[in-house]
Amino acid sequence: MNIDAIEQLVRSEHETWKHVEEKERLHHFRLTFEPYIFNLLLLRYGQKLDEFWKTYQPKKSEKAFVIVERRCHPNFWFVLRNIAWANPDMSVYIFCSDVNIGFLKSLIGDKDIHLIPVFKGSPGREEAIKEYNAFLTSCKMYEAIDAEWIIVVQMDVFIRRKISDEIFVGEYWGYPFGWRPEYAGGGGASVRNVKECYKLCLDSSNSDAEDVWFCEKMLTREVPSFDFRREFIMENVLSRNPYIVHQFWTYIDSIIHIDFKRYWDHILTFDFL
Repeated sequence: MNIDAIEQLVRSEHETWKHVEEKERLHHFRLTFEPYIFNLLLLRYGQKLDEFWKTYQPKKSEKAFVIVERRCHPNFWFVLRNIAWANPDMSVYIFCSDVNIGFLKSLIGDKDIHLIPVFKGSPGREEAIKEYNAFLTSCKMYEAIDAEWIIVVQMDVFIRRKISDEIFVGEYWGYPFGWRPEYAGGGGASVRNVKECYKLCLDSSNSDAEDVWFCEKMLTREVPSFDFRREFIMENVLSRNPYIVHQFWTYIDSIIHIDFKRYWDHILTFDFL
């Protein structure tokens, strides 16, 4: 897999799907392009990240990466090594299920990663999403984390620059939504203050998408500026040199007409020393 092949794939799929209803089109792009993107990242950085992983050991820290994933997801191998490289001084918590805990133990080996099974079974997509949203807006999650700050990362996230302390501000924020700039941001890659998120989860239950739920809560609170959030985490609003990227390939309508190869090649390049 190379950038030229990805460009041809993206242009072909965009031409085929450009007149399809937006929600269906975006869902198709998200699922179709993800394996190719991670295949390219694996070819570029898999060996380097695996060499780093061999001597990596997470530390007890006031800052932690958090993954909430009940599936034996194919991106786990890469994502674990990616977060380890991005900041090896942070703790790691994975909230998993009885279905994937054995899979994760085999991937993690002797690394001191907090593996906490909270889900059971393999429900359908809608039920799984509902349980995911309920868990991330419950006190149960935040009281299980012995840290002050967390970065939540989903399986379609990659980190291309080393995480610095500048990112740990505010109560909850993520990549800015282009369609709702006043919102604090999306949850696919998000920064959260554990104590403050715990407090927010005390007073009501949630049946919505967890990031929208938090965004509504944050409308009356201070959040980092739109430009600050865009600089650090990118999804649907393009950024010149983001630290963290979440499924930007879903939103190709906004980047299909720019210098495709140059921009994609840049975004899919990690800042290795």
